[in-house]
Amino acid sequence: MSNTAIIREHHPMPIADELIHKLNGAKVFSKLDLRHGYHQILLAPESRYITTFRTHKGLHRYVRLNYGTSAASEVFQYAISQAIAGIDGVVNISDDILIFGKSQLDHDTALKTVFERLRQVGLTLNKSKCAYNKGTLEFFGMIFSADGVSPDPKKIEAIVNAPRPTNVSGVRSLLGMTNYCSKFIANYASITTPLRQLTKKNAKFQWLPVHENAWKTPTKALTSAPVMPYFDTTKCTELIVDASPTGLGAILQQHTPGNEDHKVLAYASRALSPVEQRYSQTEREALAIVWAMERFHIYTYGTEFVLYTDHKPLELICNNPKSKPPARIERWFLRLHKYRFRVQYSPGKDNPSDYMSRHPLNTSATHRQGELAEEYISFIAQHTTPKSISLEEIKQQTNEDATLQIALKYIQNGKWHEACNLTDPNINNQELSILYSIRTELTASKDNDLLLKSTRIVVPTSLRKQAIDLAHEGHQGLTKTKQLLREKIWYPSIDSMVKKIIDACIPCQSTIPAHPPVPLKMSKMPPAPWHTVHIDFLGPLPTGELILVAIDAYSRYPEVEIVHSTSAA
Repeated sequence: MSNTAIIREHHPMPIADELIHKLNGAKVFSKLDLRHGYHQILLAPESRYITTFRTHKGLHRYVRLNYGTSAASEVFQYAISQAIAGIDGVVNISDDILIFGKSQLDHDTALKTVFERLRQVGLTLNKSKCAYNKGTLEFFGMIFSADGVSPDPKKIEAIVNAPRPTNVSGVRSLLGMTNYCSKFIANYASITTPLRQLTKKNAKFQWLPVHENAWKTPTKALTSAPVMPYFDTTKCTELIVDASPTGLGAILQQHTPGNEDHKVLAYASRALSPVEQRYSQTEREALAIVWAMERFHIYTYGTEFVLYTDHKPLELICNNPKSKPPARIERWFLRLHKYRFRVQYSPGKDNPSDYMSRHPLNTSATHRQGELAEEYISFIAQHTTPKSISLEEIKQQTNEDATLQIALKYIQNGKWHEACNLTDPNINNQELSILYSIRTELTASKDNDLLLKSTRIVVPTSLRKQAIDLAHEGHQGLTKTKQLLREKIWYPSIDSMVKKIIDACIPCQSTIPAHPPVPLKMSKMPPAPWHTVHIDFLGPLPTGELILVAIDAYSRYPEVEIVHSTSAA
């Protein structure tokens, strides 16, 4: 119960991949292991009572950080990282500290400084687990040397000696062991596809030759895995991406200027979610670009690089600042403004990531981030404001709109359930109910003065008629007016309000030609059932799906099917 009383401090725990890029040029390595781990950190006297526990000999409490505390790993990581902060050639993951240097002098200087820091803060080492002055060193399951990084032979041996799986749990355990080393195996996702199929829900466990091959192939690949070189900022960086109907693939590689001998730094692939699989090919290829850059962010951020894609339209979209891509792609590409890259077209037959994307690693895809970046919100605010209505005016009226203010408040504190208890007559409960139903699509600006629905501004009540009047200024009709408004703004019941205003527009009504109703023509009775069939689509529904309806003209018997797309594919 003590964990519920702790205000948790969040300090990110680094992984080995985040530290590898710092080791370029390192030739001498040492590793330090802290003795007794968490117990080296003293608890503040006022916090010790939280750790009180009861035994047959009475109540006791911890004086030092214990392993049962929920925030122990983060507190410990932060304490160690602070102790070695500012020392070049030193990194740590939990209680393991890695010291490295490009020369013996650099290494020894860093090692001496670490010893002095540890002495100052009172941390002690486990002598038996420390290693000094090594040209090759094992650290967190990987082997580091002057040439680069490779998988730990002990891990490879454990995989080689692992028994053949006899159930789903064994398959998952095997995949977990090999996945840690997947960055060293080209086409890892393709190789292990049969094994992943066995872990699916309701899949029958039957070990076949194809599974035997998928079990042994990664082992063979690991025993001959190449040494991956470290990332070098002086070399030319290339990111090769591709997308298929089912997955994404990427390869990060480098080469020396003037030398076309490319060295692969890492492989990556992932599966597409069911929703992503329904994207157009251009959208999937664009998603591959965004995913690959963020997947290798630690290498691509701050580095000028070339990105290769086998989708020609994206070369034109990315390299032309005046291009107008579809809204979804434009939103994705807003996340890429912080990168410096040039897109170059490479035919699929020359694209090594093409195979990886068609055989992706079936990891769970992440959906909807917790919040939008402030740059994204600022872009929307500046580019979706209708003419003749200033952004400041929208902010001012939003501040005076009671319903939107309540919505902004609930977005901040997440207490949408309180909406049912409101009795304020200034609040439009019907409109608030609609906002509640789409609350996952709503976002507040940084200063909490604008409400956004996806990429559109939610217009306060006082400005809605003015916005419609501006969009309908040319009397272009109902459909065009709606289209203009939907590009920039949104609010509950916008369609019905537009229709009501246009129906009352005298110039529009006076120019509409009179079309006398045409009487319905009687169709002939078919000679037999299913001789004539009427087919049409209903939708799209709010979920994006459509309903295919087929009716037999003879019996009026209907057949209904839910479909995800009208495409023949």
